[in-house]
Amino acid sequence: MVMSKHMTIDSSDPAVRAALSLDQPRLQNRRNFVQLAGDVPDPTGVTSHRGIQSTHVLTTAKQEIVVVFGDQLMTVDLYALPGEPVRVQLICPRCLKHSTITSERKRIEFDPKTLNPARGAIMELARRASAGLPEVVGVADYGRLSIETFECTWEIGGDKHVPGRVHTGASLCRLRLIIDDNRAREV
Repeated sequence: MVMSKHMTIDSSDPAVRAALSLDQPRLQNRRNFVQLAGDVPDPTGVTSHRGIQSTHVLTTAKQEIVVVFGDQLMTVDLYALPGEPVRVQLICPRCLKHSTITSERKRIEFDPKTLNPARGAIMELARRASAGLPEVVGVADYGRLSIETFECTWEIGGDKHVPGRVHTGASLCRLRLIIDDNRAREV
């Protein structure tokens, strides 16, 4: 099959949606709807060529960004769809619970095409890890992320909520972080 240099797929067309199984439940749909763009630098960094590899899964819109926090590496899942608020999901490095941050509440700056400013530190930490971290190295090259100060509001420990009991919030994690150019620090 010969394809033209540029191809546009109208995903609002019912015939296209049926052919790509876009309306099927997520568990049954094994296909990915992707956009290939030719404006991203060589992901290996070996050449100065552009457009060698650039794939974004549009059905999930998730991009993984690696952030350095002290001597830890955090992978941050970022969802950025045009016209929608940016949503960031991460695991708190203190209490290890899932947190979501949206651009409706916090200032989030994200550039997927910029080299990761913390790439050198990420590669060094990955090299020092006992088993190595090939999955982190694979997503560490691109994406500059900055998020204004945010706080984890999860409870530390496994204590259950007791109805009628006064909870003072003393057991809350309350880790306050700021992410500036892919480096997280406590505030």
